[in-house]
Amino acid sequence: MTRVAILLEATLGGTRKHVIDLLLHLPLDIVSPVFIYSKERADRSFFTDIVKVQDRGIPCIELPMSNNIVKPENLLCIFRLTSIFRECKIEVLHLHGAIAGTIGRISALLYGRIRKIYYSPHGGVLHKLKKASGGTIFRTIEKILIRKNVEFIAVSSDEVNSLKNELGLTGEKIHLIHNGISFDRIAADRKEVRNRLGFSDYDYITLYPALFLEAKGHLNFFTTLLNMPTPAIDPRVKIVLAGDGPLKEKVMNLVAASEYANSVKFAGFVEKIEEYFLACDIVLLPSNQEAFGYVLVEALLYNRPVLATNVGGIPDIIKDGLNGFLYPVDQLNRMINDINRLAGSANDMEQLVVNIEGLLQEKFDIRKNTQAIASLYI
Repeated sequence: MTRVAILLEATLGGTRKHVIDLLLHLPLDIVSPVFIYSKERADRSFFTDIVKVQDRGIPCIELPMSNNIVKPENLLCIFRLTSIFRECKIEVLHLHGAIAGTIGRISALLYGRIRKIYYSPHGGVLHKLKKASGGTIFRTIEKILIRKNVEFIAVSSDEVNSLKNELGLTGEKIHLIHNGISFDRIAADRKEVRNRLGFSDYDYITLYPALFLEAKGHLNFFTTLLNMPTPAIDPRVKIVLAGDGPLKEKVMNLVAASEYANSVKFAGFVEKIEEYFLACDIVLLPSNQEAFGYVLVEALLYNRPVLATNVGGIPDIIKDGLNGFLYPVDQLNRMINDINRLAGSANDMEQLVVNIEGLLQEKFDIRKNTQAIASLYI
């Protein structure tokens, strides 16, 4: 039985979902995991998720961490982690995100008995490496912490290439294992769900499910929309923004002052996002950067075509013209024009839906992908 510590600071969004899914599907007959987490940045779903993990009998240890690496509490975490590793007799370490990746590897060096460390960046540190400001510092830290027993788990082809180009890693150091989902869908009547959510049969629901973070592209999307000749969107189109985050108020003010105030709905943080996938017609994700894009796989599960930017891990999921359309970040006007085109073309929509079937089972099966990670641990 391999004793594994799984460490996560950013308990929100796609990173939280990946780690929770991993913990809920690990084969406990061959792996004995301990989950170490911080709830300083937790989203609401995390507090439901942590109960499910505990119900599996997995020990969960709260360890406050800051997303600012130089904060004093992170120094304290390093020493606390070495004690946890010793107490739990940890053999393998799996680190998720930039903060956990740094703190965890330093703690492992102090402890000295971790035989293998797997690091899943989830895009965070890779985005920092590409920035003109601070990129050199992060690159230096990363290279210092790349030891013989450290390997990386990438969630997309883009992440593999970034690890090679930015950190000079060889292929043997990197394992490509996509994030996965369960293929269970909610059983509900679509028309009833649409009506309950406040939409009519006439509405063409365009779902934009993303945290209000700079990386998710909200300001770029709405600035582009407001700079196009009016009316830029069909009256049938209703853009539904599902999520919370630091930029939400700014986006709300931008939309409220525009002629599109009645065409945009702010749904807030949505616990049952599956209902929105069932109710919508298409899904948008005009991100500036994206490590993977869980919501895109979930959209495909409900046979919803996707319009997204051609960045990060998105092309691993969306094939341009097959199950959706991809756009350069600086050409969102084309995306907006395609929303209108699809809203008025049932035939184009039907063909995209037909093309979706089959891709999920091939790449994004949570059970198969978790088994691949578990096989690395042992």
